[in-house]
Amino acid sequence: MPRGRGETAVISCTNALATGQPMMMGGQQSALNQLVSFLLGVSAAAVLIFFFSSAGGGWSTTTDLSSWANGTVAATAKETNLTSTAAHVEEKANLTNSQAAAAEAAKEEEEKELEKLLAAVADEHKNIIMTSVNEAWAAPGSLLDLFLEGFRAGEGIARFVDHLLIVALDDGAFRRCRDVHPHCYRLAVAGRNFTDEKVFMSEDYLDLVWSKVKLQQRILELGYNFLFTDVDILWFRDPFEQMSMAAHMVTSSDFFIGGAYNPANFPNTGFLYVRSSRRAVGVMEAWRAARASYPGRHEQQVLNEIKRELVERRGVRIQFLDTAHVAGFCSNTRDFATLYTMHANCCVGLGAKLHDLRNLLEEWRAYRRMPDEQRRQGPVRWKIKGNLRRFFVFLFELWLAATLVLVLLCVLANTGGSPEMPAAAEVCNCSQIGIASSRISEEVTGTSDLAELLPKVATDDRTVIITSVNEAFARPNSLLVLFRESFAAGEKIAHLLDHVLVVAVDPAAFHHCRAVHPHCYHLKVDTMNLSSANNFMSEAYVELVWTKLSLQQRVLELGYNFLFTDCDMVLFRDPFRHIAVYADMSTSSDDYSAARAPLDNPLNTGLYYVKATSQSVEMLRYWQAARPRFPGAHDQAVFGHIKHELVAKLRARIEPLDTLYFGGFCEYHDDLARAVTMHADCCVGLDTKVHDLTDIAADWKNYTGMSPEERKKGGFKWTYPTRCRNSIGWRMASSKNGLSPVVVFLLGAASATALIVFVFTSTASPAWPTPEATPATRQEKKAAAVACAPRAKRIDSETRRAARTNQTGGGDDDDEFARMVRRAAMEDRTVIMTSVNEAWAAPGSLMDSFLESFRVGENISHFVEHIVVVAMDEGALRRCRAIHPHCYLLLPEVAGLDLSGAKIYMTKDYLDLVWSKLKLQQRASMIVGETRGVDDEEHDARWHWQDVDLAWFRNPMVHITAAADITTSSDFYFGDPDDLGNYPNTGFIYFKATPRNARAMAYWHAARRRFPGEHDQFVFNEIKRELAAGAGEGGGVGVRIRFIDTAAVSGFCQLGRDLNRIATVHMTCCIGLENKLHDLRNVIRDWRRYVARPRWERQMGKIGWTFEGGNEGLA
Repeated sequence: MPRGRGETAVISCTNALATGQPMMMGGQQSALNQLVSFLLGVSAAAVLIFFFSSAGGGWSTTTDLSSWANGTVAATAKETNLTSTAAHVEEKANLTNSQAAAAEAAKEEEEKELEKLLAAVADEHKNIIMTSVNEAWAAPGSLLDLFLEGFRAGEGIARFVDHLLIVALDDGAFRRCRDVHPHCYRLAVAGRNFTDEKVFMSEDYLDLVWSKVKLQQRILELGYNFLFTDVDILWFRDPFEQMSMAAHMVTSSDFFIGGAYNPANFPNTGFLYVRSSRRAVGVMEAWRAARASYPGRHEQQVLNEIKRELVERRGVRIQFLDTAHVAGFCSNTRDFATLYTMHANCCVGLGAKLHDLRNLLEEWRAYRRMPDEQRRQGPVRWKIKGNLRRFFVFLFELWLAATLVLVLLCVLANTGGSPEMPAAAEVCNCSQIGIASSRISEEVTGTSDLAELLPKVATDDRTVIITSVNEAFARPNSLLVLFRESFAAGEKIAHLLDHVLVVAVDPAAFHHCRAVHPHCYHLKVDTMNLSSANNFMSEAYVELVWTKLSLQQRVLELGYNFLFTDCDMVLFRDPFRHIAVYADMSTSSDDYSAARAPLDNPLNTGLYYVKATSQSVEMLRYWQAARPRFPGAHDQAVFGHIKHELVAKLRARIEPLDTLYFGGFCEYHDDLARAVTMHADCCVGLDTKVHDLTDIAADWKNYTGMSPEERKKGGFKWTYPTRCRNSIGWRMASSKNGLSPVVVFLLGAASATALIVFVFTSTASPAWPTPEATPATRQEKKAAAVACAPRAKRIDSETRRAARTNQTGGGDDDDEFARMVRRAAMEDRTVIMTSVNEAWAAPGSLMDSFLESFRVGENISHFVEHIVVVAMDEGALRRCRAIHPHCYLLLPEVAGLDLSGAKIYMTKDYLDLVWSKLKLQQRASMIVGETRGVDDEEHDARWHWQDVDLAWFRNPMVHITAAADITTSSDFYFGDPDDLGNYPNTGFIYFKATPRNARAMAYWHAARRRFPGEHDQFVFNEIKRELAAGAGEGGGVGVRIRFIDTAAVSGFCQLGRDLNRIATVHMTCCIGLENKLHDLRNVIRDWRRYVARPRWERQMGKIGWTFEGGNEGLA
């Protein structure tokens, strides 16, 4: 009969860890036994502390305890857990030349075998599951059989066996593995016999356990992710469900303190997942290099020692899996409903592990046979009876005793009670002892768990909307309520609320937030109480507005773009539709005029969007570092002072947002048809903001309640924000009574502040950078700042170590393409691509005119550095290399196909040419996406494809917004960028690298079969509604497609006439190479004539096209 709800006790592992005497099951410890165990714990702790104090080697008791509990005590190799080993041992013998040659040949053969196996084992996401065995563990009826049986008995995880690589450490294990599994790898290690007895922590043992890190690093270098699992682990459910894609490294825990990203947790590297990336390879190198700093320790102990350094200095995101799901005998869950895996750690001996894991598997099978109703009644447990309980009680007492002794030693050291204890005081770092628990609390409530929360909030292109509240803002009927309600009342923006992260700066605000919103984050601020409605420019107010910057910097460092918005704001439409992806930062304005230079507009940092790039991180660091230069100023005031420095010194691209769309009480427009947001700026007082924003929200509801005909009549105006404007003396210039008392007070305070700052800073030498000496110098630097700095450091790193990857197309061809894409990419990982054949690349042909347009355009010459030219034949490649640094040869899919000549429109060769372009785009998406994982996974990859019969005059990327997945030019544009009735032109198309777009590319390419004899653009136009439809709307992909106005990104089909707005001109609605080339030259000639005119004449808008194609609109 199957057992009831958990009758099996995990006892054999306990017996193995006990004193060796038989233990009675179910008995209770006597008081004497508890006292004895307590005294033993005190003694053990004291010995350890004195030992490490005298040795001066640092404190590592917790790590050693964790390692000992994993079962790594003295045992033979047939009983020791050898599954943490899987790599080459460093050769130490001095080989002769012939021996060295033979060894090198064997190594190369082994490398080829490894690459072949990895390619066969990997899943579609390039994940490898790996474990290692020796002969004893691979024997019939031993752990390997039990390990494989677990996959068959688990819930929907049998498929993982196909992606399992078993590393055999000896010939016997390899033969047995080949009998039961298709993917076996024999790890030949010179000079080592893993069937002999290995004494715990001996030199051979340490080489053995460190060898797995070397093999794991090699797997990462080959472009594969790996999940290493000890073979004494039973899988019950899919553990990938518990792993965050935001993490670089995911590890199981011996003891889980709390917080998935809290480095206070104790790692267990017997279950370790690492995503392939350049950063990950660097982590493995640092891990291995740290072995020299901790001699005599194994890999898990060293990882525990360096984990904080990896997190804090290298920015590594380490996720620790909760033992409630990924459990072990050290700290196990007893609820089958939450269990994913169980590790036989805290257990020594092959027989003990087998006994308890078999019992556990039987309990699991009994649980699976239960009716669903019985499972839902409550936790289905197995019982921890007397002996295992005794073991855990002993561990607790040992920990408690160690803590008490440690405190005692620190007290003695600080009071001088023991003159011979300086080493002990140094080890325990008594200055830190009082904050040990608070440090953990700070990490949990600080930013350590932010990496866990962001993936739940972010959009698929890794963008998060952030606002911040204190208790006053978050209470019922206050600003947070108005802010949230505006999403529901707005035009198709309710879904954006799912991507809003509300940052609470005090516990009460966090409590209020949790009551109304799913994504709340408590940012602990210890310096002062920020819960109340603080007066404008008070100390608490200034601290509140500065607090947000450190959090925003962390969001960027974790690889997420963010849109920050003050909570005293209401939204009406999607703000991302007006945010250009080209800019590093887009920010709202208090007062906007297009006639000004962009940075001359007074910027308002109550709403701003920042892309996640290393440059953006530096920008926020610079911003925060500038605070001491302007004491008492809030973040927006400081930003206004340094915005030109950010452009000149950091080459940041900062774009102001028009108040026509992003209005505020400082300046707004009574055009509700265009309004996107309304900000309660130029307003002092919480109640005042709430009152006037409530009026604005009511106005919007009245407006949306009108019929379309009524809206078109116009004349609707916002309710005047009387209270807000009165709060700052808005009408002081026309008031008969003169300045309001409030304004007089503020002016007096400002004067006194300025005087004090002047007096106290006049004798000090400022430690900040000196501003530009002259306006001319500043202008020169601003002009230079437009260029994207080449990422030489990254390129040098790639040259030193180009990781091999197995991408579509395979082999060195894809390696070359991937490396070229990385070299050409901008800071935000955008790549411009075009294609040419020999006819288009010939001297004086389309490619020369295309490149010439960048030189004559307005500040766009730097874009040439980021263009990858795809040559369709050898002649085009030779010509390209003669004039451009990034050229790639794309071999035709059909053998013998000649794509070198000027193809007749819609012939078979022409269709093969245009569809081969789409195939490359699909391939580029995969390579660029994988490059993101291998190179710099924090940043989204983007690519921009365009035809070569096109001229650039201004930066077209300012017309590409963050709202869309796909942005395309138009043959015919009808006024609404989101209207799918527009006719696309895929000769100028921009893709964000997201999983959704990858599906869209595959869908587009597959649709060719449905429309035989048609080119790619025709098919895209036919399926655009299918692509935009959601998965529940007829099986669509759900991409957001946006069309660019032909007034800016233009073409001969519908030519823009205003040269003040023109960004590009495409030779569309034009057939034949000679015709295209003729009119392209004319376009460039007219542009040269336009830029030669004085600015005042250009701004009049009377300079037009003169060439024939321009006059007729069709060449």
